[in-house]
Amino acid sequence: MLSPLIYEKEESNNIPKQKNHLTLAISEAKCIGNIAFPMIFTGLILYSRSIISMIFLGHLGELSLAGGSLAIGFANITEWWWYEIMILLCGILINPQSTVASMGILIQTTSLIYIFPSSLSFGVSTRVGNELGANRPNRAKLAAIIGLCTSFILGISSLFFAILVRNIWAKMFTQDQEIMKLTAMVLPIIGLCELGNCPQTTGCGVLRGTARPKLGANVNLGCFYLVGMPIAIWLSFFMGFDFKGLWLGLLAAQGSCAVTMMLIILVKTNWEDQARRAKELINGDCHDNQDEKIEDYLESLDYHKLENSNV
Repeated sequence: MLSPLIYEKEESNNIPKQKNHLTLAISEAKCIGNIAFPMIFTGLILYSRSIISMIFLGHLGELSLAGGSLAIGFANITEWWWYEIMILLCGILINPQSTVASMGILIQTTSLIYIFPSSLSFGVSTRVGNELGANRPNRAKLAAIIGLCTSFILGISSLFFAILVRNIWAKMFTQDQEIMKLTAMVLPIIGLCELGNCPQTTGCGVLRGTARPKLGANVNLGCFYLVGMPIAIWLSFFMGFDFKGLWLGLLAAQGSCAVTMMLIILVKTNWEDQARRAKELINGDCHDNQDEKIEDYLESLDYHKLENSNV
């Protein structure tokens, strides 16, 4: 009667190893997607508020669109310092009114595209953190690799999107020919930026999942403000690239940031060590919580003793 169970076990061991890896990869992609897709939907709903405002401002006139661009920059100053600085630099270019207005349209475009890698980043960080906390470093590494591969697909999709809509995208916001020309010129550069931005954003999610957000922040700070910003200023004001030079500086920043993230995650990360570190962090939190509970309990005992003595 036991023989069928033995045969089933033997058959299960004969499953090709490659198929197991493929199944794991598909399963991991589904887990990440279950977290990322609701966030994408939420981000698109929130994004629709600002883009509708920009569309109406653009049809009021070029000056209104430029003013709206400045307002968006200051509203996002804590999160998008790079774009705020770029808007300020646009004010000293050859045609400041048109470049600032075009910058507003392009910031809205990058905000739309950013929803997808940002949601993927949060999904990957959750999966990596969960697997490390469960002491499964190989599964955490798989989640990171699947997330990074998906981010490259998002980057390529963003590039094609930017190229396809470059001549019609600005028409939603304005009928000014100069603004439309500037926007069409820069959109392909934004598409190229997304080839670096999507892996870079996902890489930040991996670093958050391994409890190393400070490392990701340092990489971003160095690449954007020590690499990208000097290149943007040099190309715009000293090499004659004007408005395009600012975005080429962003391209340099995104490229250097993505390469650095890839090296840190794929080459420098020891997943076994990260799993041990996660265990230490969890145990440390548990001990801290336990100590707090003991202290609270002792304080409550002292309080009751004091009450009884008063009675």
